[in-house]
Amino acid sequence: MKRFALVFVLLLVALAAQSVTAATIFDIQNGMYAEGDTLTVTGVTVVATRYNGIWVAEAPFGAYNGIWVYMGSTTNVPGDIVDVTGVYAEYYGLTELNASGGSVVVTGSGAVPAPTVLSAASLMADPEPWESCQVTISDGMSVIETSDVLGHGYWTCQMLDGTVVNFDDYFYDDTTVLLGQCYNNATGIWEYTWSQFRMEPFVDGYPLVDCVVADEAVSFGSVKSLFR
Repeated sequence: MKRFALVFVLLLVALAAQSVTAATIFDIQNGMYAEGDTLTVTGVTVVATRYNGIWVAEAPFGAYNGIWVYMGSTTNVPGDIVDVTGVYAEYYGLTELNASGGSVVVTGSGAVPAPTVLSAASLMADPEPWESCQVTISDGMSVIETSDVLGHGYWTCQMLDGTVVNFDDYFYDDTTVLLGQCYNNATGIWEYTWSQFRMEPFVDGYPLVDCVVADEAVSFGSVKSLFR
């Protein structure tokens, strides 16, 4: 009887082990698995943290190479290299690994990969590949709506070419963002939340600049020559 019980327990352990699938973030983000699958990604780098989870990325750190990992709480820091086991889910449209009942094991540490630099126009034209990736929006921009109007820590910026991008306050204090302020660029996590893609700029990734353009001394004659 004891031998049968031991064999049964070993069988359950083997079946449980088989139900965990080795995966890549790229394949998860490209719909290669079914919701509810328990997946393991290995050797990925923590690029940012929040009180209830982490964003991780895998080489080559480009399109479809980032994902949100929900944990409930975390002690991880950017640069941690981790193996993550969690349940794949689409949480209100956001692809995630829910590791609250799984594991996040630190296997090393390294440099946080550099963000991918993109124009706002290219990002907005095809936003899905960059979900949960660390990016830099290279455009200069100005604030056209603030959280005082939009609520929820949201604000909106218009780029110099007219492209409009929504922002959120995961890391950055939205109360310091004022109507008409200008910024050189924005670096952070490109996130899908509340049915929209939004930029989550890092505290040190949103350089404020003076909007005023210096006047240039031009002679009347040089102006006239432009119309000859």
